[in-house]
This record gives sequence, C-alpha cells and structure tokens, in this order.
Amino acid sequence: MNWIPLISAIVGGVIAIGGNLTIEWFRHRRRAKSLALALRGEINAIIEVVEIRRYAELLSEGIGIVVATKKHQLWHLPAKSRYFIIYEENASDLGILSSDVTEHIARTYALAKSFLDDVTNPNWLSNKGPDEVVHALEEAKQVLLLAIESGQRAISEIEATYMGPPWWRRMWIRLEKGLQTIRQRSSW
Repeated sequence: MNWIPLISAIVGGVIAIGGNLTIEWFRHRRRAKSLALALRGEINAIIEVVEIRRYAELLSEGIGIVVATKKHQLWHLPAKSRYFIIYEENASDLGILSSDVTEHIARTYALAKSFLDDVTNPNWLSNKGPDEVVHALEEAKQVLLLAIESGQRAISEIEATYMGPPWWRRMWIRLEKGLQTIRQRSSW
C-alpha cells in the first residue's frame, strides 16, 4: 500500500487548518489590541478631565465648608455628555482582552459610573443634615480616588500587555530567562 498520498493529504490538511488558526489568532490579537488602546485613551481622558476640573479638591473644599459652617449648598456636577462611549459600545467584547486588563477596566468604569450617578443627581444631598452631607461628600471623594487609581492600574496593565515588545520577542525573553535559570541551577 502506498502511504504517500494519505500522508500528503493529512499534512496538507494540518497546514491548512494551522494556517487558518494562525490567521484567526492574529486577527483576534489585533482586535484585542485595538480595543485595549481605545479604552486606554478613554480612561486617560477621563482621568485628565477629573484632574483639570479638580473634582477631588472641590469635594474636599465642600467638606471643609460644611464642617466649618454646619450648612451646605447643593453640590452636583451637571454632566451632560456620555463619558464612557467606547466602554459602553464595546462592553460585550471585553472578553477578548486579557483577564487582568478586563478586571481593571470593569472596576474602573463601575467606580466612575457610581461617582457620576451620585454627583450628577441634583437631589443627592437634599434632605440631609450637615453630618450626612459630609459623609456623602467623603464617600464620593473616596469612590472618585478609587476610580482614578483603578484607571491608572488599567492603563499600566494595557501598556504592559498590548504595548510591550511583540509576542515573539516576549517568548524569546521568557525562553532566555528559562535557560538562564536552568544554567544557574545546573552550576550549583
């Protein structure tokens, strides 16, 4: 029996399937990187807006005024824009990103949304006494600072995962480190 045609067919099939899988892997990787970088840009922009508009400082000043006067004015942000467009439009695709990146992104947006839900509601401080207002402002500030910290972690994770050396270079670095470890252990 001549095995050459059968082996040729099997090898050809494996090459075709392997080629398709490789192409799909590269497409997936490119799409994940594109989404990650878009989210990185959006998170960066939100953090910059918070810093430029000094939201944390304004909350601290509001707390100081209420503590000093035992009176409060209604404090809210009249946000009219959708700040999370990229996240909202792509939330269902977050699964294509690495799990570490996804976790930080989801946490960042949940905290930011919670902050905005509170401070954009014109009635969020109404019917509250001075102590309750101080507590609400402190909570809002804490949520804002946690959102910023989480956003910075998300940005760092995105940069480490999607902006570092190409995959083949990372694999080469891992291989070199593994070989170095083996050499060190063998010299003991």
